[in-house]
Amino acid sequence: MAAGASRTWHPCRPVASAVPNLCVGYCFSNAKKSGELVSTDGILELRKRENVISAEPLVQSGDIVVGHGDGMPTWLALLVVSQKSSNAALDLVLKLDNEMAVEIQSQSGNTQKSARASSMVC
Repeated sequence: MAAGASRTWHPCRPVASAVPNLCVGYCFSNAKKSGELVSTDGILELRKRENVISAEPLVQSGDIVVGHGDGMPTWLALLVVSQKSSNAALDLVLKLDNEMAVEIQSQSGNTQKSARASSMVC
C-alpha cells in the first residue's frame, strides 16, 4: 500500500433499513374452469398498470387448462407487484388477479372469464 493511502472496508452485510423501502407481492393465478385458453391478452394488459413489476403468462392461447374442480389447476400467470407495505402488495396483487380477464372456453362451448389465485408475499 502506498504511503498515505487509507484502507476502505466494505461490509459483507451492509446496514439494512429499519423499514422496508419496497415490498413485493406475487401471485400464481390458477384456472377456475377447465377448457381451452382463448387469449392471454388479459394477462398482458396488466403490465400497463401502475406498480406491476411483471405479468408473465405461463400458458399460451389455445392451451388446454385444468380448473380446480377437475384436478390440479393449471397456473395461468405469475403476477408480481410492488408497494410500500406487504399488506398493500398483497391487496394489490389479489385485486389485479380478480380483475384479470382470462377467457376459457369450456368443452360445451361456453366462454368463462375467470382465474383464482394462490398467493404469497415476501
